[in-house]
Amino acid sequence: MPELPEIIVIRNDLINVLPGKKILSVKTFNDYPLNPSKSHFDKYVLNTTIVEVLNIAKLIVLKLSSGYYLCSHLKMTGNILFNTKDEYVKISLFLNGGDELHYSTIRKLGYFEVWDQKKLDSYTQKIGKTALEANLEASEFISLISKKKTVIRNALLDQSLISGIGNIYANDALFLSKIHPRTKANTLTQGQLKILFKNLQFVLNEGVKNRGSSMNRYKDIFGIQGSQQEHFWVYGKKGNVCTHCKVGKIEFEKVNGRGTYYCPQCQILPQTA
Repeated sequence: MPELPEIIVIRNDLINVLPGKKILSVKTFNDYPLNPSKSHFDKYVLNTTIVEVLNIAKLIVLKLSSGYYLCSHLKMTGNILFNTKDEYVKISLFLNGGDELHYSTIRKLGYFEVWDQKKLDSYTQKIGKTALEANLEASEFISLISKKKTVIRNALLDQSLISGIGNIYANDALFLSKIHPRTKANTLTQGQLKILFKNLQFVLNEGVKNRGSSMNRYKDIFGIQGSQQEHFWVYGKKGNVCTHCKVGKIEFEKVNGRGTYYCPQCQILPQTA
């Protein structure tokens, strides 16, 4: 699933090509539905201009001159493509100047929908701040996490607390912070949480710098893969020798059904956890 770095890459690229573009027509493929309806697309999308591109955590938002928004969450297999397409395109926007914007997905978990201001505000209120772009302060992070009785890896993935962090970047940040993924969040010291926040920002910024991690279907809007997967610290490295202690071998286990990687030498689970 694209996480915050991948969404930021997509957003930044779209900012360079979409504002000022007029939507001339919309086409769907394989009977893919337009939500909330085709009539909404016809009324609030057709012949409108894209005035702004932004993101709210993992949600990509195109603000339209009609006052409505095109909102897309890519979930596990979604892509937004500009002037390129693949066999899984479900919705296409045809723009002035001959440009095209495509929403592609294999599964129907993601969405590309028309939202009004009320729905966008409701979505925003349900999610936490992001750890990038001066949104979440270290003191807020410490206050939020220190109250949680769940394991720290699950707390990091709770989008109502902090939005945008997914499994890959949570694993790597915990490794750099020498915190076992199953440590109870409320047992961590303020010093540990401060280090963890710093490392979260580091790995997320690293992901943006390397234009995202292409583990599954993720590509940028031009159909090009990112390279962050070549820079993972611990994710996907089961059996490898730890790059920190040079002794432990990376172990793998499932925590709440999600693949979790850690070094048993560097990331020791406290006995009270």
